Amino acid sequence: MKLNAHPSLPYQRQAAPQRRWWLGWLQLLCAWLLCMLLCANVALALAERLPQDQGRTAASKPSA
Repeated sequence: MKLNAHPSLPYQRQAAPQRRWWLGWLQLLCAWLLCMLLCANVALALAERLPQDQGRTAASKPSA
């Protein structure tokens, strides 16, 4: 005959661990920062392909 060492206990619901509110905001801040860095890289890459004297030639033309 097999005897259980642990008597049957009523089901006890364990409380969920308390979440830290600032973790969500920290994740949002990091995502925003990465997005801004990506946008800055794209803007710099596009700016390198533009002709450099496009603004200079329009400004240096004498008005008639």
